[in-house]
Amino acid sequence: MTVSDRISPAPASILSLPVRPQPLSRLAVAFIVALAVAIQVQVTVPFTVAGLKLNAGDPLVAGLAGLLVLSLLRSGHGRVAWVWRMPGVWFWLAVLTSVLSLSLLVGYLRMQQLSMWAVANKYVGWFVLLGYFTSGAYVSAVFGTAGQRLFLRTFVVFAVLVAAASSLLLLLADFHVHAWLPKGDPVARGLMGNSNAFAFLLLAALAALYACQRGAVPLFNRRGAVVLMVLLWTGLWYCGSRTAWGAAIGLTLVAAWLGSLPWKEFSAAVCVFALATLVVMQSMPAAQSGDRNTTTTAKLSSLHIPQKLANDPSNIERFRGYRDAYALWRGDMLLGIGLGGFLHDQQSRYEEPQVIHNTALWILTEMGVLGALAFAAFAWKLVSSLRPFFSREFDRDHAIRMVGILLLAVFGAMSLLHELLFQRILWVMLGLVLCLPGQTADAESTGPKLW
Repeated sequence: MTVSDRISPAPASILSLPVRPQPLSRLAVAFIVALAVAIQVQVTVPFTVAGLKLNAGDPLVAGLAGLLVLSLLRSGHGRVAWVWRMPGVWFWLAVLTSVLSLSLLVGYLRMQQLSMWAVANKYVGWFVLLGYFTSGAYVSAVFGTAGQRLFLRTFVVFAVLVAAASSLLLLLADFHVHAWLPKGDPVARGLMGNSNAFAFLLLAALAALYACQRGAVPLFNRRGAVVLMVLLWTGLWYCGSRTAWGAAIGLTLVAAWLGSLPWKEFSAAVCVFALATLVVMQSMPAAQSGDRNTTTTAKLSSLHIPQKLANDPSNIERFRGYRDAYALWRGDMLLGIGLGGFLHDQQSRYEEPQVIHNTALWILTEMGVLGALAFAAFAWKLVSSLRPFFSREFDRDHAIRMVGILLLAVFGAMSLLHELLFQRILWVMLGLVLCLPGQTADAESTGPKLW
């Protein structure tokens, strides 16, 4: 019985490409490492193309992917099939693309103009996401389990390094050392430019660490996993995102419920994190009232957080956006107001327009019930394709499926208060877990290593 026969719940769709199954070459390693790093760097280049703000990682990934594909095509040795866990995956992606296209047309007819913001950031951005989805699937299809493990290791380690550096700067700020602290609200943003996007990235890394560490061949040794967990939690702490804190607790509960939580490493990490937090909060100077450089730890230590939760301007703006979005959706429930319609309405009514900080509500408002049903059906197919959830066989395949399930759990939790559909890491990892690993030689040793 083959791997695909054992886990695929239905006949899979297959797409054959000319590739050469072989151990990871230097070019393959460079591509996988660059992909895992580039999706964590949200740096906008100082120019635009047709109104689209390019991310620094986009041309890098596209260039490396092109070189790799050309190299493999020229080799002309053998063929490998892309076998999907989710039957009809390209059909469903085509359905979602059609929904977005229809929404763009509806927005044009409703506003009597084409929203260039919607075209650049949503419509063209959707095709960028499909490219990242294909890149993740390519890693699995061509490079097999060795490629999957290299990607996940690189992704987790780089996320931890950035989280550690960001947390160190803010820890120094806790002790009134502000020399290297960036201006503005002192929260960890990593290289994402946004604390919530960085928090989602750290949660994705934590999901991968939980799932794969519980597998038959862990990504890291036990001590390494404990250190990585502590540093990821520290980064989440300094992100200052209340949604991320709740999502982290939810992620841990879901992982424990599904039997994918590495209890020994988790228990040790909890002890280390709790002890370190207690030491820092007891030894740091008291936060000064009105100090703009008051970090998350200092705010909690001085009990500023409960007062801010009640009167936080971001909460007022968020609920105002929810109210306006619901009112607009009531005007056209079936097709919605069209892509870019909400921002257009906000710009005509407020000096400071808001976006819809809820993924489901954004889809419902701009794409209507039709779009919401399409995305809901796609999400259902995603989850059902990753079954079974419970298994006593913690092999590599079960671990990679749990990465997908835990990632979707994190996305669902954070999407309640943020719009995260266009996060690159989400689509790269979905492609990675939905595509079955190809018949590529695995040069990994059987024992876990830190790297």
